Amino acid sequence: MNTQETKNEQPCNFFAESFVDYHYYDFGKTYLYNLFTGNLHHPTIQVFRMLGNGLNESYRLKHILSLDRDGLGGVFVFNDSIEATVYWSHFHYEVVLTKFIQHGITRFLFSVYGMKNGADKPMALINELLREATRHSSVANKFLKVKFVIDDDDHTDVALDIQLANIVETSLNEIFLPLEIKEPLELYIDCIKEYHRFQKPLRYLLSGKPGTAKTKIIRAIANEVKGKATFIFKNGSEGDVNSVFSFAESFSPAVICIDDVDLLAGDRRDGRSQKLAEFLQHLDGFIGNNVFVLATTNDKTLVDIAASRPGRFDMILDVSPIKSNHYLQLVENKCSLPEIVSLFDDEVLEALERKNVTGAFLVNLVKHLELVMNIGKKIIDREYVLHTLGKLNSGFYKEPEPTNGKVGFEMM
Repeated sequence: MNTQETKNEQPCNFFAESFVDYHYYDFGKTYLYNLFTGNLHHPTIQVFRMLGNGLNESYRLKHILSLDRDGLGGVFVFNDSIEATVYWSHFHYEVVLTKFIQHGITRFLFSVYGMKNGADKPMALINELLREATRHSSVANKFLKVKFVIDDDDHTDVALDIQLANIVETSLNEIFLPLEIKEPLELYIDCIKEYHRFQKPLRYLLSGKPGTAKTKIIRAIANEVKGKATFIFKNGSEGDVNSVFSFAESFSPAVICIDDVDLLAGDRRDGRSQKLAEFLQHLDGFIGNNVFVLATTNDKTLVDIAASRPGRFDMILDVSPIKSNHYLQLVENKCSLPEIVSLFDDEVLEALERKNVTGAFLVNLVKHLELVMNIGKKIIDREYVLHTLGKLNSGFYKEPEPTNGKVGFEMM
């Protein structure tokens, strides 16, 4: 976000402007409109006048064109540009949100003018409006995926691409977890639900090899507190740390879910020291105190020791493969064909135990057997199960890569 602020010789004319991405432009127009119409109220911000220009028209002010927003709720303001007279901090300001084309690139500009002596905090008003507009936006308390777009015209200008995320419904009770893992996860859920009382955000790191249900645990937590917090999903290999935390801090509470955090907070000698420093600063709580963090890694030794020390992450949970005494229970839970369940006898269960398979591997094995039986081209017996087990195992359980950048939340 590029910003600038100027003060002319006349003390009654203070000016600030900020290039913002589309979502802040959209949130800002909607928020000002809701204040103007009385749909929302703010203790220190009042909007007395609001006009806008129509789509693809010359700059000719007229009434605001609005429509109920499908799917997301709230109101969508159609006008490309709006003007609003705002009373804030005992002074009047003129606020302008504009969409325009610059060098073939669509830009969005947020401008504020001080109208009288003493109206000398236009940038502070921009920041306050952006915070409040985001907090009251249609994406608040939703599941969001964020990516980052570098402006082609100004490579220092980073924009957030925000999309609603579809999270598969699940719960912690559906995941085979030992008590020492389940109890701290339940505490995490309770702290989100009771954030209005305690305001103590937690930061957890989930460590375990692929297939140990790390991503499923995060989905379960999100579903347990659906509508009570804004969840922001990102991959550790993507984007600017400060931008995603700044966006999250507009919500109360927010949960940042970072898959493959080792790509973001890896060893400080591997060329990512700036990202790591920014990440550590946020974990230390220097900026904001309403953001929870849920991070995953395939190997906690890949995360820098400074990032994983106590006080930055509240807890590091080692998520282990499913215990062998739960194999049959998981098969019964996931398989709809009793003929297949009956094939998981002591010999097959012992083979699974020798290979120390994960829950994800076992679910995939059951899925394969069900497909083969339903199609009817193979005879399904113990020997076929053992053969398939060996074949799948040789493919999945090679030496694991730390990440390929396209797993976890990308697959939700």
